[in-house]
Amino acid sequence: MFEKSMEEHAKNLQNRMDQLEADPLREHQTAIQTLQQKIRQLQEEISIKRSRYAEAAETVRKMDRRVKEMQFKVEEDRKNHQRIQGMVDQLRQSIRLVRIQSQEADEIAALNFAMFVKAQQRLEDVEERCNMAENEIASRRKIKTEFFFQKRFQIPHQIKRSLHL
Repeated sequence: MFEKSMEEHAKNLQNRMDQLEADPLREHQTAIQTLQQKIRQLQEEISIKRSRYAEAAETVRKMDRRVKEMQFKVEEDRKNHQRIQGMVDQLRQSIRLVRIQSQEADEIAALNFAMFVKAQQRLEDVEERCNMAENEIASRRKIKTEFFFQKRFQIPHQIKRSLHL
């Protein structure tokens, strides 16, 4: 828009200059030179503005590309975050299950230990009763053996009297 108005202004000045060139007077010559200088100045300004516009357009394209790259990166980061969050949730669930299994294993171990202690006590009681029974059997055998030997080797009273023992 600014370029068009500048170009129109340059054309108007050129037309005016053409009109002044037709006039042979010297003062018109100086006016023509002034207008030509003004035209060159405006053309330089247009050239500068065009290069600035081109630079700005290139910067906008670069920024658009950068924005798209950043949007893509943000989307990738979001996907990675969701994937990692899913893994974290899965690991938390696994930890919960392992804790439950560990607690159950502890309870089973405690029950098994209690059963072992009870069985150990029963075994000790049985061993004690077995020892007592063996001692009782040994004692009775001894008594039986002594009694048997006394009966067998007992000297009858009549023989004792005769021997005067």
